Amino acid sequence: MGLAKGIVALVFFVFFLPVSFAVGFGIANDAAVNGYDAEIGIFFLVEFLLLFSTGLLIPGIFCILGKQYNKAKWYYALIPTTTLIFLFYTMIVAIFSPTSFISSFLEFLGLGIGSSIFLAIIVVCVSFLDY
Repeated sequence: MGLAKGIVALVFFVFFLPVSFAVGFGIANDAAVNGYDAEIGIFFLVEFLLLFSTGLLIPGIFCILGKQYNKAKWYYALIPTTTLIFLFYTMIVAIFSPTSFISSFLEFLGLGIGSSIFLAIIVVCVSFLDY
């Protein structure tokens, strides 16, 4: 069963890799045409790559190799969850200030990182609850 999960995770990673490049470059191209900051696409591309590699690639490799990370699942689940919530932070900043993206992004970066980690801890704790 672990081998099948690993293969499925790697197949999804291979599928989402060109999709993340297409989304990143599409957003950057659309931003350049409409007069927005083109760095928005670069940020989305990096965050998509981090999200898919930590959420699909690394667990897929662990499943194929048969590695067990029972105690470490709490710590490992924080990385993709934090990256996903930080992606939402980037989306919010890109929506509210597309022309001054970098300055607004850096202005609220501490708030974005802190809230991402805090919300990720809450989500991970709730997801591993035994009812």
